[in-house]
Amino acid sequence: MIEKGRISNIQAAMLAITSLTIVGHLILLTVVFQHSKQDAWIAAIMGTILGLVGIITLIKLSQHFPGLTLIEILFQHFSWPGKIIGILYLIYFFIMVTLGARLFAEAYKLIFEETPMWALVTVIVLLTTYIVYLGLETLGRLNQIMLPVLVIIAIAVVFLTMGEKKDYTNLLPIMGNGMLPVTLGSLSVMAWFGEFVILGMVLPYVQQPKKIS
Repeated sequence: MIEKGRISNIQAAMLAITSLTIVGHLILLTVVFQHSKQDAWIAAIMGTILGLVGIITLIKLSQHFPGLTLIEILFQHFSWPGKIIGILYLIYFFIMVTLGARLFAEAYKLIFEETPMWALVTVIVLLTTYIVYLGLETLGRLNQIMLPVLVIIAIAVVFLTMGEKKDYTNLLPIMGNGMLPVTLGSLSVMAWFGEFVILGMVLPYVQQPKKIS
């Protein structure tokens, strides 16, 4: 393992929350509403249950092979099927990093309208490269500061919009289009929880991995 830093259990959990929240707001909501429409809340509940099963499995796997990342576990202990899955995960990580950089650049483009897209992407990649160079411990501490700020802003937005008139009849009819749209939406939510596989790369560097449950 190249990484020498260690992060606390709380910092690891906060990193996972940040990853899920960002991807969820940038991608997931649109996909779930497109599939499930007024039943998106049901899809969210079902997908969360399925996603939690995967998270628990990942944590137990990491605790069974302490000191190894998810990719190392797959490559060293699961023969050729593990190598194939590991390669697929590496491709998945690459796609998510590329997609994340693009989505953030598009969001910033709304503010910096005259700045070319390549410049925004370059800045994002350079900043990301720098924080990776500083190490996981630095990233964990930075996120520990930034996440509460993001949560406070999100709560403030919720309270500021509570006074607006809402029509809850838009949630009806429940299951009006059958089970298929809900199933498709729940699979999207479950895939969103798949972001937690990144924890498999972080857990070996947690100070007390046995206490994660």
